[in-house]
Amino acid sequence: MGMCMSGLYQAGRIRSDNPEFYNSGEWRVVPYPKFKNAVSDSACAYYGHYLVVNAQKPKKNQSLAWKFIGYMLRHSEEYLSKVGLIQPTVTLMESATFKGMPYSDVFKKDMERGHVVYYGENSAKIQEHVRGAVESVMLSGVSPEEALKNLKRKAQEALEE
Repeated sequence: MGMCMSGLYQAGRIRSDNPEFYNSGEWRVVPYPKFKNAVSDSACAYYGHYLVVNAQKPKKNQSLAWKFIGYMLRHSEEYLSKVGLIQPTVTLMESATFKGMPYSDVFKKDMERGHVVYYGENSAKIQEHVRGAVESVMLSGVSPEEALKNLKRKAQEALEE
């Protein structure tokens, strides 16, 4: 038995690394589990892929970057089928290419149940603060309310740096 908590691109990895297994019908993707009597029906958090242009670059660089983004968005089905990553567009998510990929319905439903995780310049620092908050409650006797208050303050400071 193999278990992996990952993205739709793993199917493409299986297809290229082990085509015999990919075509065997001996693998599957199941929805993210939900505890009995769960307070909310949430799937795993995920990182959203998005395309941006650095406004601090010269206008020529920005123009070329926007042209590249336009190209990527016009070829999102090809990008999905060759690279296995989803461009964040309704058109792609409703396309025959997306719907034709094995278990894409499972990934789409889990994305609808999940939420996007912030990932940016200070993400590592924020993750460090989250770990510190959890450890302060578990190991140092800090109340969850106090740990959350401190975490919010430190996260805001990291975002403002």
